Amino acid sequence: MQDTDARGGSIEAVLKRIAEEDRTNGASAKVEERLLAEVRTIARVRRRRIGSALAVAAGLLLAAGVPVWRSMTRRHVDVTAVTPARPDAVGREVDEGVTVFFPLGNSALPSTGTRIVRIEVPRAALRPFGVMPIEQPGGAPSSTSVADVLIGEDGLARAVRFVRAAKIQE
Repeated sequence: MQDTDARGGSIEAVLKRIAEEDRTNGASAKVEERLLAEVRTIARVRRRRIGSALAVAAGLLLAAGVPVWRSMTRRHVDVTAVTPARPDAVGREVDEGVTVFFPLGNSALPSTGTRIVRIEVPRAALRPFGVMPIEQPGGAPSSTSVADVLIGEDGLARAVRFVRAAKIQE
């Protein structure tokens, strides 16, 4: 039994006739040319958008990545500067090796009066500044190091340097 439509032809024959008619139908050369030009324009705009998005992403990656990379890279700071000899608590002269002052977060704030405070800090505090632990002479390694902290009149720390006692003169 064959399916037939209302006009008496089979559905298969009707579909074949429609397919044959569609094969001969097509867009004119002018329409085809305009359509291809439009597709090329869309592709060009899409490539520009992707390029712009990639450029923005690269900029953001650099803006976020460079500070992280700089904070993670260890730089070795030699304790080379020697301060003039000064008396210790019992009156002996002490020569000290010190690092440069490292600015802290509040270093950009204005301050008219500052003072230096000497404190003991955990050895782990040297790591963010890229300073290798400073061994104190004449003893076993300790869990602390000596640091000079530059404090403004407002009580905020402006900078820090690390100290190593070089020798005691008697």
